[in-house]
Amino acid sequence: DVLAVNNFFVDLAALTAVNILLKKRVRALRILSGAGIGTLGSCLAFVICPNPAAYLLAVHFLLNPLVLYFCFREKSGKVFFTDLSAGYFAFLVMGGAVEWVYADGAGFLPYPVSYAAAAMLLFFGVFWCGWKLKKYGRYTRVCICHQGEKLSLKALLDSGNLLRDP
Repeated sequence: DVLAVNNFFVDLAALTAVNILLKKRVRALRILSGAGIGTLGSCLAFVICPNPAAYLLAVHFLLNPLVLYFCFREKSGKVFFTDLSAGYFAFLVMGGAVEWVYADGAGFLPYPVSYAAAAMLLFFGVFWCGWKLKKYGRYTRVCICHQGEKLSLKALLDSGNLLRDP
């Protein structure tokens, strides 16, 4: 039961962080379903796998990518790899934060409070990164005019050229 609860909340936090950080706009029900599937798969892998190394390999290289694919359904390998990288970043931050808050505090805080504090640290980092990217982003609004027609769109900021027709 402890393994299931831990996995569910870490999966939920990591999938939510990927959704927010990469601006995926995936519904909460799909994220909850992904966390549930990840938890169920992790518990089954724990029961089936004969040793801890096999369990870790199954979870990290089989189960987590499948959960990310189920949750975000990316067709492109490049986008899926970006999702996977962001997901593992969130997993590492969440696990490291729990370890830091709970173990380095020598159990000063109860374990559930440590998870809540780790989730708050993770989401603070995600929102801070999103704010920095938005503030110092690489995109701007551009208006293209041709024969009296106007089109407004988002484009990469210019690298030094003015991008104007002489």
